[in-house]
Amino acid sequence: MAGQSACLLRGHDAGRMKYFGTDGIRDRVKGPLLPPSFVFNLGRAVGRWIHKSPATASRHVAIGRDTRASAGYLFLALARGLHTEGIRIFDAGVCPTPAVATAVKGLAIDMGIVITASHNPATDNGIKLFGPGGFKLTDAQELEIEDLIDSFPKDGEEDYAMTPPVRYYEARRHYLETLKPILPDNSLMGYRIVVDSANGATFRTTSELLASLGAQVIQVGCEPNGDNINSGLGSEHPEIVAGLVLENRADLGIAHDGDGDRVILCDSQGKIVDGDAVLAILGSGWARRGLLKGQTVVATIMSNLGLDKCLGMDGVRLKRVGVGDRQVF
Repeated sequence: MAGQSACLLRGHDAGRMKYFGTDGIRDRVKGPLLPPSFVFNLGRAVGRWIHKSPATASRHVAIGRDTRASAGYLFLALARGLHTEGIRIFDAGVCPTPAVATAVKGLAIDMGIVITASHNPATDNGIKLFGPGGFKLTDAQELEIEDLIDSFPKDGEEDYAMTPPVRYYEARRHYLETLKPILPDNSLMGYRIVVDSANGATFRTTSELLASLGAQVIQVGCEPNGDNINSGLGSEHPEIVAGLVLENRADLGIAHDGDGDRVILCDSQGKIVDGDAVLAILGSGWARRGLLKGQTVVATIMSNLGLDKCLGMDGVRLKRVGVGDRQVF
């Protein structure tokens, strides 16, 4: 699965990828990329890469996860591998993927790891890596880690009796403190907003943040049990939040995927607002206020031709890149 997707519109090295796809490593829970032995070796490879990289210095890694039941064994296998290589570990707990990237930057540590399969069902899981500064690794860096994985025995050398020492870090709280200043206090007073967290990592963040700004929040998909993530809810099923917006006469609907790095919006009429429309609203709005750097919006090749035309009316250029947030960045 990961190897097939890795080649899709990425850099020169993408075709050589064995384990990493467009957004980390992902597989079925019992698939060949997620047994404890492989994940342990991945932890060792990441630890050894950190020691070798000139951009790393703290020898610390933060590990966060979404609400999948399988996250427990993956966390332990990763932590054992990292500890074997002398890396110290922050347990970031259940938190959205962007919270881990924020933690890497805020703590000034070497790497963040998120255990998640994004919008996939609970039968899948995966691992995303963030390097120094909270940015995704490059293809070349992932290839270095793949080579290190292959340098270890395939059955691993994991000590199943060893419980690696970890420090808990409340990444979720730090993430909310980072986001709240974006809008003025009480700026959402009087707004009614429906939030669908897909029983995933945002089940305690988005609603809390919006409520702290004064919004009345109607929640759905905020009761994770380890197996119901993305199950008929969230960004893959925006009709749910759209229906609730109409039913509750809300002003806005927000639907996340399981790890909280994707959002689908709907308006007060229950109409899904396409991602291209969101880019057009933001791009044109910022351009008119003189806030859009380079008069340019970057999107993937999946974006509609209508986005070019809409942005062009405000003198904004659209730059298309390959699929994946790293390419956009």
